[in-house]
Amino acid sequence: MFRGIVVKATKVKPILRRAYFRCMVCGYIFPKEFEDVFEKPESCENPACENTTKFELLKEGQEFEEFQELTVQELPEELPPGQLPQGIPVYVRGDLAGKIRPGDRVSLTGIVDARPEGQIRPGRRPLYTVYVNAVYLETESGISEEVKLTDLEKQKIIAMRDDPDLENKIIASIAPSIYGYDHIKKAVSALLFGGVPKQLSDGTKIRGTINILMVGDPGTGKSQILKYVSQIAPRAIYTSGKGASAAGLTAAVVRTEDEWTLEAGVLVLSDRGIACIDEFDKMSRDDRRALHEAMEQQTISIAKAGIVATLNARTSILSAANPKFGRYIPDREISENIDLPPTILSRFDLIFIFTDKPDREKDQKMAKHILGLHTKEINPTP
Repeated sequence: MFRGIVVKATKVKPILRRAYFRCMVCGYIFPKEFEDVFEKPESCENPACENTTKFELLKEGQEFEEFQELTVQELPEELPPGQLPQGIPVYVRGDLAGKIRPGDRVSLTGIVDARPEGQIRPGRRPLYTVYVNAVYLETESGISEEVKLTDLEKQKIIAMRDDPDLENKIIASIAPSIYGYDHIKKAVSALLFGGVPKQLSDGTKIRGTINILMVGDPGTGKSQILKYVSQIAPRAIYTSGKGASAAGLTAAVVRTEDEWTLEAGVLVLSDRGIACIDEFDKMSRDDRRALHEAMEQQTISIAKAGIVATLNARTSILSAANPKFGRYIPDREISENIDLPPTILSRFDLIFIFTDKPDREKDQKMAKHILGLHTKEINPTP
């Protein structure tokens, strides 16, 4: 048994399980069952017949079973830093097929097997591909299943409940090595905790997560805050807008050898988590348009190559961007400094401006804080 996230799913297809063959010599009809590979009978089951080659597959009496191939990948939060996530093909059959979509987190029980990548011939490397035949498959619904607390941790959480200074301690725990920005860290902590989604009486849904955009001068610690959030959040993915595409952020329809398959992107993989997008202003206009539905409706709709699907993207987006002119110009309006269209800005609940203004007293405190970190006089762990 193992856990993972589904990043790819093929269409559900019927696979032949049982069929009848007619002997072309004596006319005897007999059944044959198949596992994964279709094979003709080696001989006629009539004892009086010696036919070994001439058989006819009958359409009558064929039995099929639903079949689907998934690609299950390691969970992002369990992946060691700097390593690429590994995936494995999973074959699901019968009632299990058609119930899983890309982006779903699953607990899977199956039988590990191997198959040759091609026909094994003398002089060629006998390479095999490992796959899993699923026996049981269950979708994980919430993040609470991933967090296992010890008794000591539960006692500490209960003790913190009555702490009158709890809010300030939480704020101080957000990127403690970054000096200042208490109001921004308070907003980031609210993003980490999340909210409660609501559904009104008329069916309108209101998302419970918030989206934050940080715009400001270079060297003000925006990327460091993003990196810190991606490390402490149980379910978070960090990406840079400069190397991201619309398909990589949302979902992609990819053509394989014989069909089109659906692959999940960053926002789908970080469902019920946080997507940290750095260099948000470096994204192309078409790629940013793909985020409109995900940021407000928290879904991603795909309609391409005969695949029509709606994937969940219940994620908070924490983004960082640079001003339009390289540095923030206080004499100009906010809309002139931020090189983003109003359609995407309206989907951010909080927008923070980072300015690097010359201030003798503030710069002295910041320099003292940085030197204290390097000389280990200041412990960043709160």
